[in-house]
Amino acid sequence: MTRIAFLALCLVGSSAPALAQHQHAPAASSYAGLETRAVKALSDQQVADLRAGRGMGYALAAELNGYPGRPTCPN
Repeated sequence: MTRIAFLALCLVGSSAPALAQHQHAPAASSYAGLETRAVKALSDQQVADLRAGRGMGYALAAELNGYPGRPTCPN
């Protein structure tokens, strides 16, 4: 009888991780709908700013990290 009890305990113990996994419905992604934009990585406002010549606002970060906006050409 102890052998059967031991086998039953092993069976329950080995199936516990599988029983612990819950099946949840996938959460709505915060990126839902972005795939329909003209440029997927840019918002409509960012595209409008670029077309108007306003840039992306990364000049300060580039300057502070050693990437000047306009390289000087030696004459």
